[in-house]
Amino acid sequence: MKRGLKALAVLAAVAMASAGPLAFAVCSELGGFAIFQCAERAWFEPPPAGAGAVTSAFWQIGYGNNTLNTGLGSSGTGMSGLTTFNGNDSGNWNLELVDARARLNDTRVPLGALCLSNNNWGNAGIDGCSDDFRDPGLPGGTGDDGILNPLYDVYYARNGYPGQASNGWVVDYPIAVLLKEASGHWFAIAAVATMPRTGPDDLRVGDFNFKWIANGTANPITTGVNNIVPWQRIPGDRDPADPATNFVVAATFVPGNTNTTKVLDLQWSGVTIHSDLSTRPTTNSTMFAPGAGTADMPGLVRFVVETQAVVDGNNPYGTLNPAGWAPVLTVYPPAHTAQITVNPDTCVRLHTYFGKEPQPVPPSNADCRLGKCGDLGYEVFGHPACIGGPLASDGTPGSLNAVRKQGNVEVTWKTTSELSVNRFDVYAVTKKGNVKVAEAACSECMTGQGGNYKVTIPAASLKGARTLEVVAVGPNVKASTTIK
Repeated sequence: MKRGLKALAVLAAVAMASAGPLAFAVCSELGGFAIFQCAERAWFEPPPAGAGAVTSAFWQIGYGNNTLNTGLGSSGTGMSGLTTFNGNDSGNWNLELVDARARLNDTRVPLGALCLSNNNWGNAGIDGCSDDFRDPGLPGGTGDDGILNPLYDVYYARNGYPGQASNGWVVDYPIAVLLKEASGHWFAIAAVATMPRTGPDDLRVGDFNFKWIANGTANPITTGVNNIVPWQRIPGDRDPADPATNFVVAATFVPGNTNTTKVLDLQWSGVTIHSDLSTRPTTNSTMFAPGAGTADMPGLVRFVVETQAVVDGNNPYGTLNPAGWAPVLTVYPPAHTAQITVNPDTCVRLHTYFGKEPQPVPPSNADCRLGKCGDLGYEVFGHPACIGGPLASDGTPGSLNAVRKQGNVEVTWKTTSELSVNRFDVYAVTKKGNVKVAEAACSECMTGQGGNYKVTIPAASLKGARTLEVVAVGPNVKASTTIK
């Protein structure tokens, strides 16, 4: 079955098992499959300062469809028989994401930490066939074995011949959980495979457990375990306190081009999928990967550079059309840079997708049955940067002021917009010409927004100059002021 996050551990799983088949499940099992986090004393770190309300979604890798939100099991997930695939639905089930410190009643859990509790893969409205055997040639007729990645031949065992070791029934893919927050700057993501098996004599139904996260941060409760999931900055989303995170590194004119076409050099932060780093080897020929573990499935992140034209140069960000973005380039990790050429007055952003990419496009039912439909709707967007536009104020140093303080001269200025600024150079105006005495990195550069600046210059380096000039390199506009 698909979806659910049991964090009240065994009691929750037993309660589900005693409830009988789920009325809205596509391929119902008794009890579904529990997914543990809170009960295993694991959690997501507190959202960063300034973050908004947190939302969550989860899916089975290769089968997730967050664009289908009917909440009806009959409209989503898995297979009907062995020939018809109707997609893993996301439904409108609200995950129970709770305060981890309160739930665990432990002050070692940081304030604001969150964990998943009281959910199950089989919950009505968010279900699917996570345990489907997708080979139409499988003996037994249904392909819905009700066990997550057993290491024995279920068909033989159910027909009176137990003990037949087999990796051919390892076909159940991992699940992933994506948390986002309302400010649009941060996300957290984690993925786990089905529970580890002890061998072919392990007859348990199975579950998904976030205690197995291996590349997170250290758990302060459980020594030696790194299963706490941190938040990450959205790729391509600029940190105002760190100019090095500018998505648009440089925008240079194409030589000899008269219509101001520009070449954009882009960079962004990478993404870490926090996971159990698991392998689940399989001998089943229907699998698109060598196994059903998270380490068996590369390519769970891809970056798409998107553009749209500036509508109003005086308000480029306020007039963007949310549906107006067009993809121009797809980049696959470990790469996290790109270069594109854009027309005058263009906005650019980075769209990050999580999960498997659909292959082929469009996929057939047979492709989808094998987990090749891809995962839809699990994504984050970097804030856009608008390049160009008719703003005459581009980079102009305004409110320029220079004041002597304790043997130095403190120079301050601000800009109302920066669309093509590389840096600011400060010159001392002397009788022999201008002498460069300082420079400042641009804080907004090509975002279209304004910044505030302050540099301190030793008075002795000014060679007696009484006037300073600040030049915005790129648009090459300048302003001057008398030193007070």
